[in-house]
Amino acid sequence: MRVVLGSPINAVPKPWLYFHVPAVIVNALEAKRDPRAALAYEGELWLDSGGYQILKKG
Repeated sequence: MRVVLGSPINAVPKPWLYFHVPAVIVNALEAKRDPRAALAYEGELWLDSGGYQILKKG
């Protein structure tokens, strides 16, 4: 089993900078540019499709 931290890209604070986090998952709609640069995170990066937000917001 793997535990992945789900967080908005612009989260404050950024827990992955202070704790060992094996992977971070972000929403595809927030990751329009380079999510690694925005997160300042070099670990494993997972991407959620953002499908629910697309259905809700249109």
